[in-house]
Amino acid sequence: MTNSAAAAGKGPFKDAVLSQEGAEHRHRLRQELQLTLPLTYRRVFRVGKVHCELYENDRPEAPVILFLAGIGTYCELYARLLHGLSRQGFHVVGVDLRGHGYSDGERGVLTVETAVADLSVVIDALETRFTGPFSVYGYSIGATLGASLCVADERVAALFCTTLLMPEVPPDPLHQIGWHWTRVSAFWFPGLKVPLLQFIDFKKLIRGVSADAVDDIEDDPLLVDSYPLKTLSSLFNTPTGLMTIGRTLPVAIMHGDVDEVLPLSYSERVCASMSQPIELIRVGDHGHMIPWDNVELNISLVAQWMRVHGMGAAGQS
Repeated sequence: MTNSAAAAGKGPFKDAVLSQEGAEHRHRLRQELQLTLPLTYRRVFRVGKVHCELYENDRPEAPVILFLAGIGTYCELYARLLHGLSRQGFHVVGVDLRGHGYSDGERGVLTVETAVADLSVVIDALETRFTGPFSVYGYSIGATLGASLCVADERVAALFCTTLLMPEVPPDPLHQIGWHWTRVSAFWFPGLKVPLLQFIDFKKLIRGVSADAVDDIEDDPLLVDSYPLKTLSSLFNTPTGLMTIGRTLPVAIMHGDVDEVLPLSYSERVCASMSQPIELIRVGDHGHMIPWDNVELNISLVAQWMRVHGMGAAGQS
């Protein structure tokens, strides 16, 4: 596996296209978010239409964590987190969803069905190189898609979530009405785009970085700044199936007790609704952006949980 492709374009791994290399904005954003050093450890490749970034552990037999990013974002922005997890004894593979980051596809256009299909193909490819076991770490909407993947693909042996929005469990009547509206509206206007800032305000959520860095994030051409109604309807109205999954699957939800997007009580309701136990990891004095605000704590909690559930070695690599 080289830094430009997994296998020189042979087999399931194809050359990746890093379209922003050399751009001043890209250089500045990486510096502001302290991504420059961890990005030197990544190996990039493409499987089908999706871009993947591998942070490889020294042990060939190490378990594999598939990382799915939060809404609008892509895996390069989480380089510190992914590299840090790889140092804890895992091969970590970040995947840019179709229509996100460096992946192919119209910006923001995907369905749960196509996302799950793409991710299963990625696991197919990874199985040619790694023995597993395979687990998923999903953040925000990435956790929702990760839940759907676990139900559809039994090769995923564990699921760790930083907040988990479940279409089966609306947070409140207002969300339920909004989700119904997206479904009805998507029938008539599937391509009508809704600005991301209408429901996510990065300026209020991101802490610990300068105002200039937040501006650069919002100006990032790889960030999805709007979603068509067809995408939103699929994300918010497609049941994950996790509530009635027909196999034993270790699942954890990490939730900050001052989350600005979903209250901790929502995750408590989700856990109470499940047919099998789910571990709720409460993180005091943290909000929705734990993977951005406290990378070291995030790494520690994920790695510890994975080891407890047989997904990792007892020590660091």
